[in-house]
Amino acid sequence: MKISRCFAGLAVAALVAAGMWAAEGRQRGGRQAAPSEFDLMVGELKLTDAQKAQIQEKMKAKEAALEAWNTANAEKVKAAEDAAAKAKGGDSTARKSAAEARKELQAGRDQATAEATAAIRAVLTDEQKKAWDGLKLYQTLAARYKKVSLTEEQQAKAKAVCVLAAQELKAAEAEDAASGKRGKKGASVADKLKWAVENVILTPEQRQMLPQRGAGKKGAAQTPPANK
Repeated sequence: MKISRCFAGLAVAALVAAGMWAAEGRQRGGRQAAPSEFDLMVGELKLTDAQKAQIQEKMKAKEAALEAWNTANAEKVKAAEDAAAKAKGGDSTARKSAAEARKELQAGRDQATAEATAAIRAVLTDEQKKAWDGLKLYQTLAARYKKVSLTEEQQAKAKAVCVLAAQELKAAEAEDAASGKRGKKGASVADKLKWAVENVILTPEQRQMLPQRGAGKKGAAQTPPANK
């Protein structure tokens, strides 16, 4: 694993890559709210016309598979959503059970579109795949940082960091699977990514706005998490 070396250089990598991301964002005049998966690919991956045509066709297959799964599992989805809403006011056992049910449904949903997703991914170059993996990882962080209103430059830096972290995460998950230690190294990479974003990219004022678990805790950790 190259986790320590990778994250030690995140600040430099973010600053270098951010200029390119931000410049491209300005040239596009900003992004519309809630773009589709295809729109994101077009906007972020520099697809060729041939790639766009291929991906559009494969997207149709993915949408059809997703629609079929949604129809077949509509009742299960509603039941899971109702259980999750009810569990918000319940104990930890109820919340955990509801979360597991939703996680299981999401896994089934992902499996239903796995073949079409793989076909779409096969159209991309290796560099485009890395950029796409990084963007998807960035999207998982977006909710946490929504309140602090990242600037365009900060978003660019965070995306650049996520491209690197996504590769580390993939390697970590492979190690976890091989060792049988589920999630251990993957969690270590996730912790380091969070630390890098919050201590390299955010301002002190923004860090104080972050939600924290535990009474009276605010702001990011001042030292990077140790390797696990």
